Amino acid sequence: MSPQALEMQIKKQFQDTCKVQNKQYKALRNHQLEVSPRGDHKTILKGLKEEQTRKLAFLAEQYEQSINEMMASQAMRLEAEQESECQALNLQLKQEMELLDAYQTKTKSQMETQHEREQQKLEQKVSIRRAHLEQKIEEELAALQKERTEKIKHLLERQDREISAFDSESRSLGFGSLGSLDFPKEDNR
Repeated sequence: MSPQALEMQIKKQFQDTCKVQNKQYKALRNHQLEVSPRGDHKTILKGLKEEQTRKLAFLAEQYEQSINEMMASQAMRLEAEQESECQALNLQLKQEMELLDAYQTKTKSQMETQHEREQQKLEQKVSIRRAHLEQKIEEELAALQKERTEKIKHLLERQDREISAFDSESRSLGFGSLGSLDFPKEDNR
């Protein structure tokens, strides 16, 4: 088998393996999202994405290693024309690795942006909920204060009525008025 044919075979195996890897990742991701609570989805997606990135990087390393091993075994038989083809393949491999690196960097950046967006949404939700709770507490405290003030007012009115009734009854029995006695008054009744 010629070096070009061998390399094409290795490259096809690499591409096929990457396709299988991506299909397995999608199936696993969908399964994990179905069986796990919604709150865990972000962590699960991040973990799965990192695992997929590691596996693809490992496959790329294996691909590069296979190409390098093939080149080493064929190096003794390569002629000048084949040597230039080998360099072209190395350049192509380098470009593919750069594309893979760029893809991984872009994916990581998108995940971080998504995470920040979700973090901001969550913080905003918490802030709104907190403001709502604080407002509710203030309203309840105001209602309690109003109720307390009303009770005190009713108690004072009742006390005044009872003193008036007692004074009337005392006068009818020939005693002086309770209101005319000089009792020390409390500031906070």
